Amino acid sequence: MRTSKRISGNSSLMPFGFRPYPVILIFILFALLGAVVAPRLSLKLYPSQTGEQLFINFYMYGAKPELVEMLATSRIESSISLIEGVKSIKSTSGEGWGEIDIEIAKNYDIENIRAKIVASIREIYPKLPHNISYPEVSEVSESESYKKRLLVYTLSGNLPSWQIKQLATNNLIPSIIGIDGVAEANIQGATELDWQIWLNHAAMEQFGISPSAVAKALKPYTLWEGVGETSLNNYSSHEVSITGPGLNRENLGSIPICMVNGRLIHLGQIARIGQRQRDADVAFRINGQPAVYLIISSTPSANQIVLADKIFETIKQKKEELPGIHFGKTYDATDQLRSDLNKNLIRTATSLGILLLFVLLTYRSFRYLWVVGFALTVNILLAAFLYFLLKIEIHLFSLSGFTLSLGLIIDNTLVTLDHLRAKGNMKIFTSLLAATLTTIAALASIFFMQSEQATNLVDFAWVIIINLVISLLVALFLIPALHKKTTGTENKKPKYAHLRTWVKIATGYKSFSLFASKNKRWGIVLGVLIIGIPTFLLPIKIESESFWANLYNKTIGSNTYQYEIKPITDKILGGTLRLFYNSSWANHSWSIPERTKLNVVFKMPDGATLQQADEVAKIFESHILSFEGVENLVTNVNRSRGTLTIYFDKQAESTPLPYELKAYLERLSITQAAADFYIYGVGLGFSNSTSTNFANSIITLKGYSHKALMSWALQFADSIAKNPRVNKVWITGGERWLFTDELKHYSNFDTEKLLSRNINPQSIFSKLSNYTKSNAWHGWIPIENHVKRMEISSDIELLSDFEINQLVMNLDSSGVRVGDVSTFHTRFVRDNIYREDQQYIITLAYNLIGPDKLIEKTLKKQIEKINSVLPQGFLAKAPYVNWSTEKDLWSYYLIFLMLLLIFIISAALFESLVQPLTVISIIPLSFAGVFLTYWIFELPFDQGTIASFLLLGGLVVNSAIYILNEMNHLNKNAEAPLRNYFKALRYKLTPILLTILSTVLGLLPFVIFGEEPFWYSLALGTIGGLIFSIPVILIFLPALPGVLKQNRKQH
Repeated sequence: MRTSKRISGNSSLMPFGFRPYPVILIFILFALLGAVVAPRLSLKLYPSQTGEQLFINFYMYGAKPELVEMLATSRIESSISLIEGVKSIKSTSGEGWGEIDIEIAKNYDIENIRAKIVASIREIYPKLPHNISYPEVSEVSESESYKKRLLVYTLSGNLPSWQIKQLATNNLIPSIIGIDGVAEANIQGATELDWQIWLNHAAMEQFGISPSAVAKALKPYTLWEGVGETSLNNYSSHEVSITGPGLNRENLGSIPICMVNGRLIHLGQIARIGQRQRDADVAFRINGQPAVYLIISSTPSANQIVLADKIFETIKQKKEELPGIHFGKTYDATDQLRSDLNKNLIRTATSLGILLLFVLLTYRSFRYLWVVGFALTVNILLAAFLYFLLKIEIHLFSLSGFTLSLGLIIDNTLVTLDHLRAKGNMKIFTSLLAATLTTIAALASIFFMQSEQATNLVDFAWVIIINLVISLLVALFLIPALHKKTTGTENKKPKYAHLRTWVKIATGYKSFSLFASKNKRWGIVLGVLIIGIPTFLLPIKIESESFWANLYNKTIGSNTYQYEIKPITDKILGGTLRLFYNSSWANHSWSIPERTKLNVVFKMPDGATLQQADEVAKIFESHILSFEGVENLVTNVNRSRGTLTIYFDKQAESTPLPYELKAYLERLSITQAAADFYIYGVGLGFSNSTSTNFANSIITLKGYSHKALMSWALQFADSIAKNPRVNKVWITGGERWLFTDELKHYSNFDTEKLLSRNINPQSIFSKLSNYTKSNAWHGWIPIENHVKRMEISSDIELLSDFEINQLVMNLDSSGVRVGDVSTFHTRFVRDNIYREDQQYIITLAYNLIGPDKLIEKTLKKQIEKINSVLPQGFLAKAPYVNWSTEKDLWSYYLIFLMLLLIFIISAALFESLVQPLTVISIIPLSFAGVFLTYWIFELPFDQGTIASFLLLGGLVVNSAIYILNEMNHLNKNAEAPLRNYFKALRYKLTPILLTILSTVLGLLPFVIFGEEPFWYSLALGTIGGLIFSIPVILIFLPALPGVLKQNRKQH
């Protein structure tokens, strides 16, 4: 009888009547598939900010942004907007150019969509203006912000710098650009030899020839790239280029320009021709050393380690073709990535080792250690298989989610094994399912976060959710099969007797539980005081004339309350929430963890030259490089702006050096009046700028007609400018945060004076072009079998505005002074046109002088006023209402959403609406542990904090679910709530302590190797909350509703 009963009980271990060996073999098969696809997973440093992207770039020389938008950009957008798989379209139309950014929806083949876009462009191109270049479709944007600097090499040798650049450009750059994932590769620090045409002003005047006429005469000799595409039989396409007749040094001067009085004028008669080294546009240095640099940038979505390895191999092969050039690697962005990946591997290995050692010490059996280790290995490989199928990105966030989930996976295994050993059945699975679903529900709240916040955490959540789902399958099928075939079929008492002793000691608090159940209200009051009532957030005054506002101002807003009562009540009622708010919430930071660096950005005034800007950079370089601990200093300078990025060595990063250097540079910037400085990276940002390029009130206008939208923007700007507190108003395209006043010079001709003297305005403009930069034409011309850059410039110096006004031109018999027939003035540059998903975007910004509340109140009123008059299809909104307030609200929404999901799951498990309230009551009580942890360790509020709250909310309820579910099972057999509660507590306290301890141990590597703020705050906050949840369960669970409800009647 005993034997048959045991057989019957053991057969119930396997669900659906499955046999152990087939189950084990099926899991092994899928684990092998995971092992095969694991090396093919996408690996990168940070998550992609968007999906896969394609870019369409084209040029429409000489056209204003409005014409580019109307005649080209909008037409191309319309032709591709209906292509399936296109998620969103953004476009920018500038002066003479346009770019369209296409985001591809997930799970669509980018090459298939590219082919459809190319076909669409080929169809519409004949309908576009004749002066537009053929639109080029690529995965690389022309925007500098899109390109991520990956590698920098120093090129040196016994050759002139221009020759080194020429050799590298011809032999190396094409091979690097051809590697998939490379956004750009260029040479800095050297300029090539160009052909220069210096126009003779006197000869030009004599023959009446303008610079534009010279440029027109040279066009037939230039190279025109990308004038179209040709389709091949294999459905691929090639760009078509046109080139003129080749030239040589001897016949350059004989190029015909035009006919003057029946005489053919050649280029040599009106210009001097020669070669000169091209002026540099930018200055780039590393550690202040001038050199020839090869700079390679990657696309944001590229696997940087794989890409860097391909580039290393390419350069290694090309070195043989460039024997006279030495390559020295001076910067490698993958060093940080490789270091972080190694750190994650160490975390994972450490976490895994600690957890397996914990299992061995707990069970004191290598057989059970083998079961747990095998189940964990299968779980990991199955998860890798799902990562591959679902295209989950593997980066630092998801890797850390994987490491963190190891403890959660082992929790399910330990709970199942403990129940199998103690009860010999699988009735635990229902509560295990509910406990796991609550954790998944808590993490699912991340998917409802705002996009800019969720980007970094989505894959983090997916990795943990996938691992937990697989751990449920492993617990349901694999663990019973392994238990039956490896550890025997008879029930054994656990060997962790020391924990059993703690369980018996825990039952000694019986008298306290009776007291707590009889005084539930006092227990709830105590719990609320521990969490805290946010009275410290009450405003000092309410700006209103209502009865309630006056009553508030006379009581809570009075000086007596604010200065005498409030400090006491805040401490008594504020609880742990007040400590957390004052130490952490107020010091929020929301950024991707990265290497410590200091940035010095300076802006030069209008008209500055590259040499002047470079002199400012060199002053700072000399001071920065005098500090020990500076590992690298990267300098980028152009004529209007300079950037110095300072990296520190590993030892200096954790010392006060970054802060000391920042303070030193702040003092140095004050002595430099030539530029405006912005210094940031550590501590508070610094700026000595006195220019008003910052707006404290920003309104984003959107609509389907750019002309109408701009008209409305101008009206609103005029209305806002009438406010005496507003000192400046900007109107700019797109969504902006900083605003600059870019000016251009314009001339208005006096038409009456011109008509009276019979002068054509075009003739004045043509002659004035000799004194401006408008004559600086350049093109690419084949000369002696090499395509060379040829530039036209005047041989006279540029004149100032005053000199141009005094200039006398021979336009009639008496000559004309320019200032007599025209007026020069400055005007703001026309901005680019931005459009997103068929909606134009214009930013209206202004600076209001006054306190923050007045600024916020005025902005809100302005938006309401604007929206009240805008027609349908147009919208005004603030890009941010109050960023911190918005962040606060979203944090509350996420927590409420998490509580709602957990309530629904618990209600389905318990078939009750009361016990789920008990379950979710554990969450805010455990949050007090997070509050205390953040206060003690002075951690800032960041993304790790949000993840900590959500993860903890899904974990701490598991303890209550296990106890209440076991108690409900016992109540079905005997209605004795008090006795059954203690019995359930005795049964489940051991696995509860084991799961909490295993999770804490799994998080320890994040604390031990927690240099990055995200992982450190996430791990420490979760550990603090989990440890605090143990006394919460023991002390507050008996006082919560639905636990000992019937205790008084029975007692």
